[in-house]
Amino acid sequence: MTLNQIEYFITIVENNTYLEASEILNISQSSLSKQIILLEKELDIKLFDRSKRSAALTDAGKIFYQDALQMQALHSEIIIHLKPYTQSHHSHIHLGTLPFLTQYKITPIIKKFTEIYPDIHVTIEEVEDEHLMYGLRHNDYDLAITRKGLLIENLYKSYHLVEDKLVVVLPESHPFSKYQAISIEELKNEKFIFMNKHISIYHLCVDICRKGGFEPNIIRTARVESILSAVASGEGISILCSNNFNVFSHSNIAVIPLGNPVTTSVVIAHIAKEKISGSTKLFINYLKNNYEYPQLAK
Repeated sequence: MTLNQIEYFITIVENNTYLEASEILNISQSSLSKQIILLEKELDIKLFDRSKRSAALTDAGKIFYQDALQMQALHSEIIIHLKPYTQSHHSHIHLGTLPFLTQYKITPIIKKFTEIYPDIHVTIEEVEDEHLMYGLRHNDYDLAITRKGLLIENLYKSYHLVEDKLVVVLPESHPFSKYQAISIEELKNEKFIFMNKHISIYHLCVDICRKGGFEPNIIRTARVESILSAVASGEGISILCSNNFNVFSHSNIAVIPLGNPVTTSVVIAHIAKEKISGSTKLFINYLKNNYEYPQLAK
């Protein structure tokens, strides 16, 4: 059993098909299949149910998947532990992120990681959507914490961290402010104040309005704090992510859920075909295993 075989197996499981896994690993599908067959022969078990079209795990495969994740994580930790005894023992992770670490309570997890692994230097650059994706594409960042909607499928490998939902933000005096929930169709005659056009949430809000059968009347775009102030003064209404209210607050507004919830996922991602370092793998695994966030904010 080799570490490459473990990585191949995990990649197949996490991408559901041999084809996608082979593209990410940059090896042929036949070579990948041969390595899995060799692994199965050594273990004397069948890892995948080949009667299914997707890479469905057998019961034994499901058990081995959990063990494989631990082996991969242990390998990364061993590399890190031995770094002080190599000639060049400092590792560096350049992390790009949208400016939302505080609202999703990610900063303390990163701080804890750097305390546990002091030889891994994590530098963080908070930028807006377009700058972040440009930097990730051009290897300015090893990893990006972003919204999944910004990622081009198959170009990036992403790991889920948390989901957020969109909510309607109204002046307290608005007739809808006492509603338990609001359908997007009910908002067709409203004046909207959205986030700036270069922010993915702007496009998500426009899209759900169009799906509701109308073109939103956008009278202004602004940052969250300005939007809340404008809504409170009765200038218009907005649609924002629920977890903005972990950071920003304002009196004289009402926050109402959408009747048909719309969610957005926050993920940590890297270019799928790029070989990532042991330090980077360790960082990803640490975030996945230690990041806990309450269910969607009410």
